[in-house]
Amino acid sequence: MSFRTQLFLASLLILLSGCKDKNLTVYEAPKDIRPTPHTVEAPASIQTNDLVWENPKTWTTAALSSFRKGSFNVTDSNGQKVDISVIAFPNRAGGLLPNINRWRGQLGLAPLTPEQLPEQTTPLTIAGLPATLVEMVSETTVLDEKFKSRIIAAILPYNHQSWFFKMSGEDSAVLAQEETFMSFLKTVQTPTSP
Repeated sequence: MSFRTQLFLASLLILLSGCKDKNLTVYEAPKDIRPTPHTVEAPASIQTNDLVWENPKTWTTAALSSFRKGSFNVTDSNGQKVDISVIAFPNRAGGLLPNINRWRGQLGLAPLTPEQLPEQTTPLTIAGLPATLVEMVSETTVLDEKFKSRIIAAILPYNHQSWFFKMSGEDSAVLAQEETFMSFLKTVQTPTSP
């Protein structure tokens, strides 16, 4: 008898001699209820993990998520919506250039090389710390195939996290909020800021 046959017969014997108890008990358990995800409405002043800021009065607070520490919307007179987010990721979150290139890809723009990065970014101070400001606009109509889209973002490395303050939407609607966005960045403070 071959080894395969012996193995098959041994397995069959184990299966057939398994459970000899013919009295099985059946229990009914209530169905597990999955918790529904919830959102939290942002208060007028936010303190998250480490940073504090003041919400602009002209921005509408939006639902927060596990990544969004701050979330706002503005709709202009033409109905164009601008999305403003404050997001914190651990460590470098991929790095400055890869994040900027990801946003450029969203706008249909070619990626930057490391050599091009300095001419496409502006040094900035947020909460007394060095940060980077970047602004980009699509070359074609990428938003609803009718409008150009613009992103203005500030990246702040702080306390082993990368904080992204990002505003995006229809080109002219974002430009109309640029001054408010820059003023908003000036309100960002660390717990130890004066």
